[in-house]
Amino acid sequence: MSRNSEMGAIMDTQWKCSKEIVGQETTVNTNRDECPRNFLNMPKIMHQGWDNKYAIGVPEGFFGANHCNTKWLLNVMGDTSDFRLMRMLKQGRTRIMFETDQYYQLLDQPSKYLKGNLLERPMFNSKVLLFLNPFGIAIYLRYYNALKIIAKQQKYRKPMIYYNQNNYAAFVNDTSSGDVLVFHFDYIILKREAYGAIRHLLAIKWCPGDSSKLVYRRRYYQYITPFLDWVDICRNVIKRKPNLQLSRITQEMVDAHSPQFKLFELKEMGQVMLEYFELKKLTPENYHDANNHGMYAGRKLLHDKEPSLPSDYVKVFENKPARPVIPHAVSAARRFLMYTYYYDYEHLTTLSQILSVTETFLKNRYFSCNPRCIEASWHKDPLLFQIYDIVNMQVPEDLEADQDSEKAKKVVLREQMWSDIAAKPHMSCWFHRFDILNCVSLLFGVMQNCILKNFPSIIIDRICRILIDVLSSSEFIEPLLSYSFYDTFFGLTCLANCVPGLQSTSVMRVMKKAPLVLTKVYSIPQISDMFSPGFWRRRDAVNEDRPATLDEIGEFLVQRKRLMSMRIMTGEGGEGMSCTSAMGNAGSIIMFARQTERMVEVTQAEEETVDSSKSDTVKKAQDEALHIKRFTRQEIDFRYSCVFGQTFRYAVGRPKLILDETKTLSQNEKESRDVPSRLP
Repeated sequence: MSRNSEMGAIMDTQWKCSKEIVGQETTVNTNRDECPRNFLNMPKIMHQGWDNKYAIGVPEGFFGANHCNTKWLLNVMGDTSDFRLMRMLKQGRTRIMFETDQYYQLLDQPSKYLKGNLLERPMFNSKVLLFLNPFGIAIYLRYYNALKIIAKQQKYRKPMIYYNQNNYAAFVNDTSSGDVLVFHFDYIILKREAYGAIRHLLAIKWCPGDSSKLVYRRRYYQYITPFLDWVDICRNVIKRKPNLQLSRITQEMVDAHSPQFKLFELKEMGQVMLEYFELKKLTPENYHDANNHGMYAGRKLLHDKEPSLPSDYVKVFENKPARPVIPHAVSAARRFLMYTYYYDYEHLTTLSQILSVTETFLKNRYFSCNPRCIEASWHKDPLLFQIYDIVNMQVPEDLEADQDSEKAKKVVLREQMWSDIAAKPHMSCWFHRFDILNCVSLLFGVMQNCILKNFPSIIIDRICRILIDVLSSSEFIEPLLSYSFYDTFFGLTCLANCVPGLQSTSVMRVMKKAPLVLTKVYSIPQISDMFSPGFWRRRDAVNEDRPATLDEIGEFLVQRKRLMSMRIMTGEGGEGMSCTSAMGNAGSIIMFARQTERMVEVTQAEEETVDSSKSDTVKKAQDEALHIKRFTRQEIDFRYSCVFGQTFRYAVGRPKLILDETKTLSQNEKESRDVPSRLP
């Protein structure tokens, strides 16, 4: 049948090519067990058990773009009146046109169907052919009334729409030979920015935490991109669509009040080995200097290096060090921040949207301190001490069990299976608090990256404000200010998502503005007493009068931009003033003292010397690059292995890493490489 329009001729050409390349390709080889060649070039035995065993293709029996049924469906669903659509769904001969296995062909040109909206952007490009079912068409064209009516049809007869139903697109990247892409409804929502459809997708039992995938075929090659949950899909789309409104997506799911979505849910992503401080309290029995009794000493344990130990501290740390391995359970907020820090480090194109979604989690009280943590009474200890207590915590296996039963005995929290931890609130609350600490560390890393790239001050101040709000909501604001700078700095560098190249000036930038938040809890004299007398000395005056009002504090800290000078210990057994050099030495001993009379103030010149050392800056940059490379590879391997199982690890030659606390990370990696890299 001849068509008069130019677009009709283009569509005829593309569809003819699609039938020859994609539709008839499966008839060339009659052996149904033959698989298309995979991009990993794996042997045939590895394909057994995959649900993508056969080559994908466009659905059969669809209605063309110019078919009368397609035009009728678009007309019915686009009607502003609900009566007409509901009448069609009640009639048997027209109800089948809305079934989930009924597909319709559309051109990827939304402005062609949405009259008057000439600025509508396509889902892929204007030459793509879409094969969508009625629910997918309603999402694509943002027919929210039709979505609401079709979603309610789940109550009658059999389910009309399944949330994991496949939708198809052809000629996405290859407009000459043809290709096919398979995706689900959630992918359409993100690509078309149809945020109002999220609540209707949740109504048909879509679970945001379920895994999904994109399947792309180009002639004889078939690619699969796995997603663990909705966060992975958002991260995939935002790479090419930086204006994706992550905050609105999150808020839409929160406002839907669906049991399938849990804001506080942590996603397990394997295990992770930490760098942390082993803390000991010095007593007359383990240290010979009586002046240091009652102090704390900490030894830095690196996950890939054996710590050195001075002879004076052999008795203090006589046990063999254990590099803690904990379940790597992360929240959606933390995974968004991880994307900005680990994957968008060079350009930070997604920074605005990531900050907005962090504010959304903050508004919905994700960063609030759990009441169980408040009851522990040490939630206001220094950050470094809180991390140490969480890592080495022992909790009862079951709070409701009898005192004499086996389940009432205490177990080491980090050694438990994540499935058991997630099911018990008295265990999972500590991982939630640990997750918030990692979010704080990532925010510091993102802020420092913006400072190094000379971003406008308004962006840096926004990150600083978010950091202070998170610290205040989680009740980490007092530990950040009440103790020495070492307690804060080393605490931030002992996390799973630490910033190896963290600079003291980045931490102090937040510390300058944090006292203004404490006015809700503390009086003005209490705030001023947190700092040394010399801190309040004005540059143009000799007197040391401390501020008496909040306005004076704000004028002094913000307008005058006074550098933060925290007091740290010096003298025998101490590290001195340089926190950066202490981080570079494996196993160096750091003294944590609270006697303010034995501490001195770090001057501005000393601070600049700490962070301007060329050799140390280069080493920190190398450590940070290694950390980013190692962490991203671990995350990608885990995501693909969740879909393909051990098959993927054997194919790429990286078997699953079994972490042993008694060995370094490098030793664990070496032992994993000794495992045969091929299936028998």
